[in-house]
Amino acid sequence: MPGCVIDATPIAVDFWRPANAPGARLFFLTHLHQDHTEGLSSTWRLPIYTSPITALLLKSKYKLPESIIKELEVGQSYLIPLDEGSNTITVTVFDANHVPGAVMFLFQGYFGNILYCGDMRWSPEMLEDPVLQNVVNHRELDILYLDNTYSAPYCQFPSREEVKKQIFQIIDGYPDHEIKIGINTLGRERLLEEIAQRYREKILVSQEKFDQLQLLGCLDVFTTDPEQSRIHTFPKRQMQVATHKKWNEEYPTISIIPTALFVGWKNGPYSSQSENGMYVVPYSDHSSYPELMDMVSSLAPHQIYPLVKHWSKSGWWSDISAPDQTIKADMTVYRHLLSLPPPDPVIIPESVIRLMSREAPRVLHIQPRKYMLRKGLSPRSSKIRGVMHSSPRSYSLHSFSPASAATPTSSFTLGSRRNLYNERNAAATPTSSIALGSSRNVYSERYAAATPTSSATLGSSSNIHKEKNTKQYEKCIQPARRKLLLPSEEESITSREREAELIKKRKLEKHISDRRDALIKETADFAACKVKELNAQTASRNIEDELQVMVQNSKLILESLSHLDSLL
Repeated sequence: MPGCVIDATPIAVDFWRPANAPGARLFFLTHLHQDHTEGLSSTWRLPIYTSPITALLLKSKYKLPESIIKELEVGQSYLIPLDEGSNTITVTVFDANHVPGAVMFLFQGYFGNILYCGDMRWSPEMLEDPVLQNVVNHRELDILYLDNTYSAPYCQFPSREEVKKQIFQIIDGYPDHEIKIGINTLGRERLLEEIAQRYREKILVSQEKFDQLQLLGCLDVFTTDPEQSRIHTFPKRQMQVATHKKWNEEYPTISIIPTALFVGWKNGPYSSQSENGMYVVPYSDHSSYPELMDMVSSLAPHQIYPLVKHWSKSGWWSDISAPDQTIKADMTVYRHLLSLPPPDPVIIPESVIRLMSREAPRVLHIQPRKYMLRKGLSPRSSKIRGVMHSSPRSYSLHSFSPASAATPTSSFTLGSRRNLYNERNAAATPTSSIALGSSRNVYSERYAAATPTSSATLGSSSNIHKEKNTKQYEKCIQPARRKLLLPSEEESITSREREAELIKKRKLEKHISDRRDALIKETADFAACKVKELNAQTASRNIEDELQVMVQNSKLILESLSHLDSLL
């Protein structure tokens, strides 16, 4: 299941098992495909935030009460309360270019900026939205949850417009045959409309699909009467060679399966069936590998998560000739396109922690309202972020950030786990607290006595300093009032801060230099590998296409090197 609960937040997207994520409080639905609605049933009674089209389909399929479905219009930003106080998040909705009603969500709040793609097909026009454009221009996109369905170098296929022309050519070659087209329960509606308009024929669909098309307001080009059309739809999963042969025993028939699932698989399923009138065309509502590269390059997130982590190894995919699907979850292929530095840790408001810690979800009666973002960015109280120690169970995905392997794993951060305390401070930190700062103690001795004490702060200021430091601090810090440090102590603290910043800067420069050297080596290895492949190919292979792919991949690497040079 591609859904998840976003780390350090009460936000769940396409995730419908709240018992497995007790901290989830806000539930979002990207679209109505089955793998994104596992666990959702007619008994669900918590609010669901989704697009108007998906809301319409949702009420029809699950018979849910209208009161729990919150419609978010595409192209609009909304303020949604996290509690009954002043804490809110901003959600902006974008068309995912996938199936009817499919959307992407841009979440903005105390956790930064997070873009959750769901299933989508990337188009550069998506950056024309002013909110997303502003976030990208400022390199403020902290986390990208990526649709990695085809995130592998062998997943290269043309645009839907080009594949549509291939389908037309196939149908043109069989004017006297019945046409069977494989479809899913939702999707391919626009393709079917264009086929019907081109051949001026109605298309046969099931009664269930016909009702859905009526609900979506599609063109009047569909029918449930087999006598009115020679172009029939059929469930894609049931399109088999044996079924195709059975159809041909009754009437000359060709079958068209519009899917990119077998792209890159030499001698894969149905590859030898075109002579028998069974065609697989790479029509897809997901992004190809080059499109994903272009997307990550354009968005330049600081960290990236794959949405799909598990792949089938049964059926066709158990064949030894099947391509390796597990590499699709490897996000290191995008490392040269990420922005630096990795995302900062997050300060979680106390009221949100209390909300996430309740035993049962609390239904918030405040409705989301449209909100005009100033300069495209969500209002924040502060850019400072911190670490949460007491948190519900984490459901993070395998991700990649520029420094994901550089820190220990003992505290809860946005997108990664790392210990932001040094050994000097770690022993003094309670296990149920929020640390306000990173790599040093934000509570300076000058202001420690003035810091309010609660279960969500660093405990009693006097107790912390009694445990941590010498008798000099015990004399200096009082629990009821503020006392200034001596000048010599202030200078010592300032000196340590400068030294820490200098060390941090040197580490970053070294990290960038090491990455640049690694990319140069990868470029050389890549070129050498391709030369060997081309030398081993037969004359029948299209060498020109291979060279074009080499040039495209080389350009991506050279662009990343140029970006690293500018940083250095």
